[in-house]
Amino acid sequence: MPVRHIHSRIRRAGRRIIHWSVRFAGLSLLGCATTPSAAPGEDLFRHYELATGTARHQTVLTGFFRGGENAELVVLHAGNGAHQLAMYGFGSSGWEEVARAPLRAGILFVDVARINGRDRLLTYETGRLSWFDPEAATERRIADLRIRFTRSGSPRIPHLDVTGDVNGDGLDDLVIPDLDGFWISTQNRDGSFSGLQQMGPAEPYLHEPGLTSAGIDQSRSYGDVGISEFTLPLYRDRLHAADIDQDGRRDLLFWNTDRFDVYRQDTSGSFSPVSHAISADVPIDSEGIYSRTFDFSDDGVLSFLFGFNEKSRRTVLYALRDLNGDGVADLVTLTLAGRSLARQSSRYRVHFGAASTNGVTFDRDNSVELKPRGRATGMQPWGYASQSFRDFDADGDVDIMLRHVKIGFGGMGRALVGRSVALDLEFFRMTDGGYPAHPDATRKIRPRLDLLGKAVFLPPVMLGDIDGDRRADLLVGKSSDELDIYRGVPGAGVFTRHPQTVGVSLPNDERNSWLAHLNRDGKKDLVVYHPSDTGPHRLITLIAR
Repeated sequence: MPVRHIHSRIRRAGRRIIHWSVRFAGLSLLGCATTPSAAPGEDLFRHYELATGTARHQTVLTGFFRGGENAELVVLHAGNGAHQLAMYGFGSSGWEEVARAPLRAGILFVDVARINGRDRLLTYETGRLSWFDPEAATERRIADLRIRFTRSGSPRIPHLDVTGDVNGDGLDDLVIPDLDGFWISTQNRDGSFSGLQQMGPAEPYLHEPGLTSAGIDQSRSYGDVGISEFTLPLYRDRLHAADIDQDGRRDLLFWNTDRFDVYRQDTSGSFSPVSHAISADVPIDSEGIYSRTFDFSDDGVLSFLFGFNEKSRRTVLYALRDLNGDGVADLVTLTLAGRSLARQSSRYRVHFGAASTNGVTFDRDNSVELKPRGRATGMQPWGYASQSFRDFDADGDVDIMLRHVKIGFGGMGRALVGRSVALDLEFFRMTDGGYPAHPDATRKIRPRLDLLGKAVFLPPVMLGDIDGDRRADLLVGKSSDELDIYRGVPGAGVFTRHPQTVGVSLPNDERNSWLAHLNRDGKKDLVVYHPSDTGPHRLITLIAR
């Protein structure tokens, strides 16, 4: 299973620092600019805009729901009563509505999965998981399932990731976390699903202070918070898939205090209902970067900014995957140390796996340590930072890109004086099966911070192949109406030094801009969603030429 990137989504705790810094500086209020009629970058993209109605809450998804050469845009309208789905297809004049249907009012979240060769909209409501057929306007039950999901205060239907190919057969399976383990169901070739199996240990932080999108909630435990739009991605990162017994099939692994619980895959693509334990000769204090947050659960704002605590450190299990292409899984740990959650030094250590008669083993001596210069990773999952493990330059090796942003006192100063946010990128390229201790390429990007009404524009940062050369391209919001594109290049530089600028109106929330395949040309396209309090919401699509 690919490494699940810690999403680069600014959560409220990180947002407030930059938000109030910019507002305190007295920046002029700027309206949300529309796409210029003669926008730069027309040679890269075709621009299309679509009004999606005035429902208070909307969710936008993409997929090849009708099986054609072009994808569809699906907009879910949520209100206090019934929900509704609108589907838009791409025609000669751009996007046009092709289907509209009511949805059940009890839907809590949705996802998109490929079932029997066709993208389907998955819907979850208490006790029931289904997929929706927009042409017949009916839901088809997949499984009876009840997880402890907590809805946010609004009736919005979030898009959450609960599918993925866990057994390596190319089909989307169900991977649904709960407080006491995971519900797993594998897809069969005919589009049906196997019976749900519960696997893995319970969430280890159930009795810690509640972890929410706004920070630490001392009045509730983490278990009381339950599975939510915010916590589901954190739970999901506890699942790892690797061929641990070297029989050519992926197994499922969960870290359990001081060992891995392994569920072996059989010849039918299913997994054993009983786990067996294996040890790892690697120091690990806990799993998941979010566990570091509990070390600072009593911190106030001053401690957050200046770090009045004793210095502490925690080594967490970060990833388990084959990085050097030898067919054997490698183990990645991340050690975070510091006096404040806002200022954490980080050290990644890659422990290369070795095949033996007893399966894969990990040795602390057969490893390499990566020493980033940035100090913002401790803010994850709230911080504006991320790690990407992927083959950036299409040479067959997995490289690593780390992104940091200064959100402590220094970051506030830059926001106040320079009206910009400091994004630092560090690249560790694999060479001869290993990584350098220090980054062999760095890049500093300084997007401008604007005020859009009452909200601060915070730039989206996206990775994807927009020109079809198989190299990752870097897209960064330069301002609220411009997007910089750094093309992927071979060699240590990874991306072009100077970007090409594209004119496009960007929303203040970076989560409302994302890359997707809107046709089958192998190039990523850009989807931009503009919610509005005063008129119709808008969708802008930039389709790669």
